[in-house]
Amino acid sequence: MGSVQSLTIHGIRRTIDGVDVDDFDDIVVAGRLESVTEKRDFTAANAADAAWTARLYVWPGDPLPPTWLDYLRDGFGEDLQVPDATSSAALVVLRVRYRVVRYFAISFGAGRHAIRREALEPGYGLRVALNALYEGDKNADVLDPASRVRQVDSRTVGANTLRTTRQANRAADFDSFELDPDGDQLRGITGRPVKIGEFGSRLRGTDTVRIGRSSVFDELGGICRNLARYHERTDYKRRLGFVDNLQPEFRPGVVATLRAHTAVGLVDQPGDWAFAPPEIVDFDDVAAFSIPELGITGSDLDLAVLAQSGVSIDDVTDLTVVAIDDNGQVTSSWPLLDCVDGQIALTHSDETYIADGGEYYLVNRDHLDQLDIYIEGIGLSDIALIDSTRINDQGELKEITEGAYNLAAAAADPQLLCLDAQTVRVSTRTSAIEVCDLLSLDGHLIHVKRKFASGALSHLFAQGFVSSELFVDNPDYRAATRTLIDGKDPAFTGVIPANGFVAANYQVVFAIVGDWSDRTTTDLPFFSKINLRKHTRTLRRYGYHVRLAKVQVVDP
Repeated sequence: MGSVQSLTIHGIRRTIDGVDVDDFDDIVVAGRLESVTEKRDFTAANAADAAWTARLYVWPGDPLPPTWLDYLRDGFGEDLQVPDATSSAALVVLRVRYRVVRYFAISFGAGRHAIRREALEPGYGLRVALNALYEGDKNADVLDPASRVRQVDSRTVGANTLRTTRQANRAADFDSFELDPDGDQLRGITGRPVKIGEFGSRLRGTDTVRIGRSSVFDELGGICRNLARYHERTDYKRRLGFVDNLQPEFRPGVVATLRAHTAVGLVDQPGDWAFAPPEIVDFDDVAAFSIPELGITGSDLDLAVLAQSGVSIDDVTDLTVVAIDDNGQVTSSWPLLDCVDGQIALTHSDETYIADGGEYYLVNRDHLDQLDIYIEGIGLSDIALIDSTRINDQGELKEITEGAYNLAAAAADPQLLCLDAQTVRVSTRTSAIEVCDLLSLDGHLIHVKRKFASGALSHLFAQGFVSSELFVDNPDYRAATRTLIDGKDPAFTGVIPANGFVAANYQVVFAIVGDWSDRTTTDLPFFSKINLRKHTRTLRRYGYHVRLAKVQVVDP
């Protein structure tokens, strides 16, 4: 009897685009159904209440010479022989009953590419794994140390979005991985379940579930019913409730509305969105990305090209992004709308959503309310900064640049020194550090940014944090800053002492330039507020006073 040592299982949504899944073929990419060479059905001979059925799809690979063969023949001779390679694919789709009928998919080889992306339930495996690793927590009087985790995968949205994998050399408690519940999104976890008999001694949950025990085919139905059972549990909430701060949105009407908002945003405000493939990309296999319909190719994609191309809102929904290898072959393909990260606020329902990898996540209202309370409590600075006055450029009023504003602000107030674009280097950092944009004689470290785009603001908060942290713990940074200031205006040199720096004597000011007429600080983008809270908490622990400043853009 054949067995496998591990299985990767995909949880399938019960409805796709508002239509109930009621057949195996509903889960397979339509174009792939036409190329199936083997299609067989299976029905378990168990009692009716435990029965399960399955369908197998097989796609044989075509024998092809390796793409690098011609390259080697140029050097070692045309008679060089290398066996052709094949890559067959198979997919098993299961239908089981646990309370209701549920579908699962198990891929072999390249079979995962035959599953419709919209059929997959995001985060399914993560929830299964969390409940299996922390089973019993819900009703426990005392929580055990639970040193069961070997690896966590997270996503941190800041000035740059980082996907991170952290792995321990032995099973550890979750806190050992130092995830920040405020700023990190848990995307995957690997560890030892409480009951190893059901899933084996190692279980990995992301969007998929990977079980680490030997199993035979006849066990598939029972395994998938167990997945459905664990997916419904809520044991994880007692320790890791922050996982639910973002809830996946499945309602077809809402998803359609969100995709329409995304299309409009990409055309009207491309700077508010970031290009991000919906899966981790192996850059060893990807030479470039391309939008074939627009004839755009590059090692990375700047979404500003959409505005420059003149693409319409209706057309943007049909655009495709492809990943290309060194031989010009397409290795992956996704709809453009699945390759953007950003934020959408639905004004009619007062709900905030995050677009991520083609999925939409509703921000938990309680989480958002707590975040807004903190942001509101940061307060406004006592520093008086001038407005940003538009200038007349060939008959059109335009906003001035950050650099022009900083120079104007310093010129208007003798208590301010402009240090915009002035950097110093220290050995502990690989890049130059911008001290601040404006420095006051009273100890205001002012960092300035125009507009309300999430990426720009996250960069602002990170810039202010890094510089302020170095003032506290790096004498070389303070010395280099004093030298810089002395060269600009010796009257300000003493603001940063060579020794005895006390953070409590300084105010870190994040000044945002824009149209504040109908905005409050709680109207900042969601992830910007997350980063602002994270950095503010740390700066306050150092002793700094942290404040915001609203710089209004006005006409002359």
